[in-house]
Amino acid sequence: MTLKQELEDVERIADPSTRGKRFESFLAHLLAEDGFKVNEDPKTAIPHQTDLSAARDQLYFLVEAKWLGKAAHLSHISAVRERLRTTSPDIFACVFSMSGFSEGAIEEIARDRSREIILVNEEEIRGMAAGDLSFSELLNIKREAFRTHASAWFQVWIPADHSTHLRSKEDVIRYGEALFPWMLSQTGDADVLFSNEGLDITGKYGEAVFSLDLMLNMESADDFQRILDQARKHLGLKYDGSFAIHQRNAGWFGFGAGNFLKAIESQASRYSALGWKTYHHSEELAYVDRIETGGLICFSSRQDTRGGSLHSSRAEIFLPGIPVEMSGIRRFCDFVRQSEASFEIVSQNPTKTLRFHPWVKAEPIAAIISTSRDQEFVSGVVVKNPFLNQPLSFAKDPEKGPKYDDLFWLLSKYELLFCALRNWHNPNALMNNYRIFLAEGCWIEHVPAFYILCDWDDES
Repeated sequence: MTLKQELEDVERIADPSTRGKRFESFLAHLLAEDGFKVNEDPKTAIPHQTDLSAARDQLYFLVEAKWLGKAAHLSHISAVRERLRTTSPDIFACVFSMSGFSEGAIEEIARDRSREIILVNEEEIRGMAAGDLSFSELLNIKREAFRTHASAWFQVWIPADHSTHLRSKEDVIRYGEALFPWMLSQTGDADVLFSNEGLDITGKYGEAVFSLDLMLNMESADDFQRILDQARKHLGLKYDGSFAIHQRNAGWFGFGAGNFLKAIESQASRYSALGWKTYHHSEELAYVDRIETGGLICFSSRQDTRGGSLHSSRAEIFLPGIPVEMSGIRRFCDFVRQSEASFEIVSQNPTKTLRFHPWVKAEPIAAIISTSRDQEFVSGVVVKNPFLNQPLSFAKDPEKGPKYDDLFWLLSKYELLFCALRNWHNPNALMNNYRIFLAEGCWIEHVPAFYILCDWDDES
């Protein structure tokens, strides 16, 4: 369950006492996801009772949770100040109120600044639950405002549009008249992924690429979603990337983080379409997406075919140079408990580009549909693989090993190719002619990813 879903569940509770306890639990989860160690039965302010306490590095603070019928008022702030009076001087307090704060309560924190009391209102709480606001960032700004201006500072939250400037929904695949979140293809026992966006991130930096490799602790699709949500909050994950799930010589391919999470949870229905008597003990999961810094990230995992649990999960981030602002990367590493991770220099551009002369004709069997500002377009096509079981003069001999230049030989293994279009067209029908003119490929988190680009014309 995401933080947003948990907060919505708490909001549906009518009994104030039960709702208050569940709100405390929600705050414990929110702070834990931001890297804080939370104590749900603290003795810090004995003989006074405290809802929660939280600690990280040199920070230690009391947490007061308020979900009242009216705004928290002066007496509530006075009670928090009394709790602080019995604690050591480096401890401060955060008051989270879903019913806001009265003018008297806000004035009271400025009246006596001998102990620091930070106020967090409903709008900020909802913003953090949605993944748009970071508690650590809010806390730093609020503490600075308290110390510098003797005032409470509140962030105006505008819900973020997490889509790219082009895509406002996750891509789907239209086969015949029906729309599908993913599509099954024979793979020739080769596990690859087809991206709907270009893979080359070097840009003006030439070949200066850095890699950050992370181990992930995940057991379920819910765990995976929490990590993707944290990557969106701290790294600017676009959330509309591409995924592949492999079971022996079968693979499911699709687009968008939401569709990927649904596919993980739909293992039974996916396997019913195969109808096999036996399956490999694990299936391979991979998701590749862009991040706001211009980087590329790949998440990989394995899902047990007997119980559905996840294991052997990792992520790799490619960056076009080391960013000056590293706080988001640090917070994400803290969340996945990899604070000691370090960047490594990639000695050469990990993305290789192959241009076809002449262009290769491709036969479409399905359309990839993107939505932009409520208007649908064909942004890609699924085609019969023109390279299937063919000797590829452009690929090196695979006997030489898995070097970057060797990955293009994998293009001969697949029944279908999932291609992006350089020029999107209207969704009413497929065009007469599609031709492949470019393929990019790279290894990221041990996953061979391809971006295959087509163009079209409607001449017969």
